[in-house]
Amino acid sequence: MADVKLEVKYGVDNERIAELLIATMKTYIVPMDGVLSAPDPNVRYTKLDSDHLDLLVEVPVVDLEAKLDIENKMRQIIAKLIYEHGMELKESEESEKKSNPRWKPDT
Repeated sequence: MADVKLEVKYGVDNERIAELLIATMKTYIVPMDGVLSAPDPNVRYTKLDSDHLDLLVEVPVVDLEAKLDIENKMRQIIAKLIYEHGMELKESEESEKKSNPRWKPDT
């Protein structure tokens, strides 16, 4: 199974995101070589956190080599989808540290 994890902020319409992700996978990923015809692509809710929800986008593939190529393409297409629909992902801890620097004394 090829899969890509997304951390989506609360307040976003998660059902709509799941619908868009599945439709996008069916349009752009399922026709690729190495993707199995069944089962259909799936979006699973894998974790509830204090500020976000983890989603896992899954597409069935024939083998490990196909998995790596297909996951790469999935990330590209999901990034475009996020941009086009203005979806908000959870900021990484590294980004949060840079945007909220805290002074620390020299040690």
